Amino acid sequence: MKSLLSLSVAAVCCLLIVNKEAYGGLLQQPNLVLSTINGADKIMLGDSVHLDCETASQKVYTYSLRHADSNVTVEQSQSKFKLNNVQRNMSGTYTCRYCGAEECSEDSEEEYVYVWESYPAPSITVTPRRIVLPGSNITITCSTPYSNIILSLYKYNGLITELVKEENSITYHITNASNQHIGQYFCKFKTKPGGAVQMKSSESNPMMIRVEDIEKPSITCEPQPKENGKIRIYCAASNKGKYMWFQLLNDNHGIENETEGIKNNVTFLIEQSTRPKKSICMYRIRLGDDFADSRYSNLQIIPEVQESPVISKKSDPKHTDIVLVTCKAPKWHAGMSFQLLNKDKEIQEEKAGRDSDRMIFSINKTENTNINFICIYQVRMECGLVPSAYSIMIDLNAQDYSLGNIIRLCVCIVVVTVSAILIKKGFFQQTHGENELMDQNRVVEGDYQALQQQQQVEGEYQAVQQQQVQGDYQAVQREQVGEDYQVIQQERPPELPRYSVKYVSKTGETELV
Repeated sequence: MKSLLSLSVAAVCCLLIVNKEAYGGLLQQPNLVLSTINGADKIMLGDSVHLDCETASQKVYTYSLRHADSNVTVEQSQSKFKLNNVQRNMSGTYTCRYCGAEECSEDSEEEYVYVWESYPAPSITVTPRRIVLPGSNITITCSTPYSNIILSLYKYNGLITELVKEENSITYHITNASNQHIGQYFCKFKTKPGGAVQMKSSESNPMMIRVEDIEKPSITCEPQPKENGKIRIYCAASNKGKYMWFQLLNDNHGIENETEGIKNNVTFLIEQSTRPKKSICMYRIRLGDDFADSRYSNLQIIPEVQESPVISKKSDPKHTDIVLVTCKAPKWHAGMSFQLLNKDKEIQEEKAGRDSDRMIFSINKTENTNINFICIYQVRMECGLVPSAYSIMIDLNAQDYSLGNIIRLCVCIVVVTVSAILIKKGFFQQTHGENELMDQNRVVEGDYQALQQQQQVEGEYQAVQQQQVQGDYQAVQREQVGEDYQVIQQERPPELPRYSVKYVSKTGETELV
């Protein structure tokens, strides 16, 4: 009997569980979200706040908000609860839940509400800093996120200025700061009269303003050894402090470099530019829990980088072992000097320039083991003797490919080329003339041979004519004996035309007839 009863109870429980699962089971836990109407992060006395009981469930009939400290529960059909004109006793822990047709959800996580009886302190700032030099300008600013207030600035307990407008910040300017402006400044505010609640803020953090005359540092400069084109700048403070910071600035007070001082001085290494630069320096020293800036140093002129000299060499015409090396600067400077250096930039010889922009160094190749040289020149400026950039390196044993020698070589090549062309042209003309003369000689010789042949033919022709005339004459005499006849006998045949040939040679003229 007992077993049958136990089975019945278990079956009913199973049906109940299955029924619950079919309808979704227990309702999900809601989430309680707190927000202020004015968006402030603090809830002040008299403010209004929202408490929203959020859930994803769709079938909700009622929402309830419970204040645990007072054990008061408020029910409504909307998820958002609004608390108007909150009071100090409304601070505490709140939870919420919602209910459906047959059941209610569990309570949300607790949300704590704290109602402030006074406003938080406003913020206060001082620019450029709290410790200033005499004659400096200072700006004090007080601000708060709250509105509809009266904001006030105090020095110690004395009111300096007060803002009644609809703004939430106040600015106070101090010009030409002096000892009368030294003191502790703070600000606070309160709500305007006529509001539901009269409230004041707490005081801001105090700002102690001091006027200290920190002496300016000294500034000097000199060239960086073996690093032409760089200048070392020394900045030294007269005061000594445990914590000191130095700044190098241009003439517009823009920061060029800054570093921490190990003692009371620092060294800045800067590059020279193509134009002169103006530099100043200052330092910052710690005084108590604050820092103070010194006055600016005097203006230091940083010279521009000097152009490279031109180096050249030539042999000494009187001594074959001597090489003359010339170092020429782009322009002459009063008090300039010249240095001849080896390839390791070690000084081999130094000479002072007088009235010339160049200097000649004599090097004995048999006595000097160095064959590679460079040169520089130095100009006296504010930073001392400032060296120029290095010249190119020359090799005493190498061929001289300087501009002057290259020009000379080109001139020689042109002269040789022109001479060759002229000689070749004259030889061609001479050869051509000789060829023409030989051709003329061959023509003359041919004409002479032809003339001899013609004269031989003429002689033979005359002989034949004479024989024919004599034969005819004898025949006529035999046939016509006794008749008178006349025989015209030519003493010599008619002359043939005569030729005249002229032979021209270098030695004279000869006429062949």
